[in-house]
Amino acid sequence: GGGFRDFTRIAASHPEMWRDVCIDNREEILTAVGRFIEEMTHLRDLIRERDADGLEEAFHAARTVRRSLAPPTEDGSP
Repeated sequence: GGGFRDFTRIAASHPEMWRDVCIDNREEILTAVGRFIEEMTHLRDLIRERDADGLEEAFHAARTVRRSLAPPTEDGSP
């Protein structure tokens, strides 16, 4: 759906621009990628262990962060 198209929008952009963004913001991006890897490893482990409570907690935390990033739409949905 549209979500995947939005998610892949960067891939459709000019590679030179993103190359420069990555080089200019190297440390910040490396820090963010490190955190992402840690979070994905944690999520992988929760799934592997069938930790239902841990998964629910992780998705609740993600929902909270997501809702804090953008105001709700007119119908009140995130």
